[in-house]
Amino acid sequence: MFNFLELKEDIFGLDLSGSSLKIVNLKKKRKGFELISLGETEIPENLMENGIIKDEDALVKIIKSTIKSIKGQKIKTKYIVASLPEEKSFLQVIQMPKMEKRELALAVSLEAENYIPLPIEEVYLDFYTVPSVEKNSNHIEVIMVAMPKKIIDSYVSCFKKAGLTPIIFETESFAMIRSLIKKDEKNSSLALINIGKNDANFIIFSGNFIRFSCSIPVSLNEETKTEFAKQIDKYLNFYCDHSSYENPSNSQEINKILICGEGFILKDLPEFLSKKLKISIELSNPLINFSSKKTKLLKEKNILSFATVIGLAMRENNI
Repeated sequence: MFNFLELKEDIFGLDLSGSSLKIVNLKKKRKGFELISLGETEIPENLMENGIIKDEDALVKIIKSTIKSIKGQKIKTKYIVASLPEEKSFLQVIQMPKMEKRELALAVSLEAENYIPLPIEEVYLDFYTVPSVEKNSNHIEVIMVAMPKKIIDSYVSCFKKAGLTPIIFETESFAMIRSLIKKDEKNSSLALINIGKNDANFIIFSGNFIRFSCSIPVSLNEETKTEFAKQIDKYLNFYCDHSSYENPSNSQEINKILICGEGFILKDLPEFLSKKLKISIELSNPLINFSSKKTKLLKEKNILSFATVIGLAMRENNI
């Protein structure tokens, strides 16, 4: 998403959330990926808050310690693909007239001011064009992603103090799409729910790209799961109504929801949501693009919580 350097170097994934630090290094195989390095450390509550680093020096020590005690092969590179807090990002899909790439960059920058609730000079802005299903369309779809500079700059400072060089920053949603969806299913229309300890990210993927993303502030348990189902239903209806109105040719019905995340503790949640929403609900598989669906390094771990960092590590191979 936010590219800082263009290097052909070995890169590993680093996912920094409010409750844990996760590191994954992968090896590309002929039929997928192999997990070769794995690290995870819990982060004390006072070090990060809502995606904002509160104690940089303490976090630097945790990063160094996690790399030093890595399981599997030792990390031999300083280059990383790192996550950014989803709740601090701004994502918007817009339609633009067809134009040259240089003109489009300027036009998107100007258009962004209508959607981002911050001065444009205070954010880093990136965008992607989305392939259209219309052969003779006179417009293109563009997905804009923005993040406050102070957030990214603080992450860069922290990583550099830990001896690391961030090459690419991505929000969790982009990384999860990469790890949880097979290459031959990229044209599917589905939703992802990444459940954290205090919130959940809801993502809609359709037409080979993310169409909608939001954060739902909820600590999911037996008492809150009914309200959680109502929130999901509201966002599904919102997306379907707006996508049909704004771009009928690209509108597709969401027919499946995948669940992942370290906050997934309710074993009956997939069945409960399926009944409430009348839609297929499945637990995701972060190893779906691996050459082997089993790995010794993850045997005792909650595999659902590693979807983001695995997707970050896959970014090295442009997948």
